[in-house]
Amino acid sequence: DFFHQFNLDIVVRISFTDSNRGQRTARLVAEKSETLTLPFEGARPDDSIIARKMRVFWDLPEGTHEALIEATSEGIKMSRLPSAYFMVFLNPQTSFSNRDNASRFSDLSEKNKEDQVLIAVQRLFREVKSLTVLTPKGGVPAIWCQYLGIDRKIPVALISQGINKFISIILAIASAPHGAVLIDEIENGMYYKLFPEMWCGGCGGHTYPTFRHYP
Repeated sequence: DFFHQFNLDIVVRISFTDSNRGQRTARLVAEKSETLTLPFEGARPDDSIIARKMRVFWDLPEGTHEALIEATSEGIKMSRLPSAYFMVFLNPQTSFSNRDNASRFSDLSEKNKEDQVLIAVQRLFREVKSLTVLTPKGGVPAIWCQYLGIDRKIPVALISQGINKFISIILAIASAPHGAVLIDEIENGMYYKLFPEMWCGGCGGHTYPTFRHYP
């Protein structure tokens, strides 16, 4: 629960200093009044919910912006800030999918920027000679590669979990310019001796900090 001891009268504050845009603070506030949501016909009687709406106040150098958080059947909705960062969150349960990787690689290829991904991959995995997106019959789009010693292209995911994960990270970084990529459990599936070169082996040779939460 965001609120200490489930006390909704306490304001939650998250504050940090942005090296590009200065001090930024988010305040999560629960409204005083409660809202009763009654289910439509066909729903169970115990599906009714009594809750308090939440509002987020973003205190930015250019001013304060307010956003109402709405929980709908489609998910959680909240108005976007004009100066918000584009962020990608990678975790072992929902990320590193063939479809996502293929989509991001295709977007880069359309802009003739796919070479930077191959260069970054070859810094750690020199056996990879080329990368491309292919869709096998009855399958889903995925990244395939020409691998040293193999006379035909094969899916990257079949070669190594480490290569597939590293490509996922590189593609996420490339798809979020001026944004942030958050990676959970980055050590899983990667050989530890690759980490020093990996920190400086991203697109363009930049160093990318990686964040992980701890219990």
